[in-house]
Amino acid sequence: MGMFKTALVLSGGAARGLAHIGTIAELDKYKIDFDIIVGTSMGSIIGALYALYRNPKKIYEYVYDYLNGELFQRNWLPVQEGEASEGGSGFFHKFLVNLQKSIYYTRSLTRLSLITPENYEEMINAMFEDILIEDLPVKYGAVAVDLSTGEEVVICSGPLRKAIAASCAIPGVLPPIEIEGRLLVDGGGLDNLPIVPALEMGAGFVVASDASWEIKDLELEVSCALDVVFRTNDITRLYLNEIRRNMADLLIEPRVGHIQWTEFNRIAEVVAAGRKAARTRLRDFRWKKLQFWLYTFGGLTTRKPPKLPKNIVYV
Repeated sequence: MGMFKTALVLSGGAARGLAHIGTIAELDKYKIDFDIIVGTSMGSIIGALYALYRNPKKIYEYVYDYLNGELFQRNWLPVQEGEASEGGSGFFHKFLVNLQKSIYYTRSLTRLSLITPENYEEMINAMFEDILIEDLPVKYGAVAVDLSTGEEVVICSGPLRKAIAASCAIPGVLPPIEIEGRLLVDGGGLDNLPIVPALEMGAGFVVASDASWEIKDLELEVSCALDVVFRTNDITRLYLNEIRRNMADLLIEPRVGHIQWTEFNRIAEVVAAGRKAARTRLRDFRWKKLQFWLYTFGGLTTRKPPKLPKNIVYV
């Protein structure tokens, strides 16, 4: 029955999303079995690896080796060039930062994506075997956005590689992916913490790990029109995310707002933050579960089911 099913929901966040590895490592100590795993962007990657291996140590080693491999390093270089260097406030530093942004914006405006479709496919294929989502040991969903209809698309069948490629297709950085006639991109802009899809897929109790940042973590300085556009978009995403966070039965919040989204070299630090956040919140797990049971069987808690949006489709 759905009321007894537990879901693990993992947010996007690029490099920040690596914190989910630490979160999962702590969850594993509690021997919590998940019937459903739903993730957005980086959350879809870590969630799929967890569904496949169920071994946090193996996941960490696998991701660490991948990020430090030649394939990833070579393809991620154009993206890193668009990220401002930290530290320094002098004329030379500001000149370097502006030059990096100019290169990044020029490439973004003259290409469909910084990374070519061929290179992106190669990167995804190197990370995952050619398997179907239906063959995973748990129910799984990867969240993306349909560029044509604006709908949230939860991919829960078909090739795992393609589902993850769509969920991780950061607009302007990675190319859109076509699935069943839909042109799909990263789901983080619409639903960075897909708790509603997990509930609609049959979950009764939701454990969510949110590795996104807060408004106070955003860079305040804006130097051009695109900076204003990006910041406005970030603010919108953060407030949408705040609404979804309140739907989780147990919310884990790794403190990774200070990490740049391209800083995959800080994996050890980010994973440690995930462990720390989970360790703190999991003390409440049994009490939260008890509250859920009381609600389910006796209506003794004040928890109310969320009003589900109508713009979600499942493929």
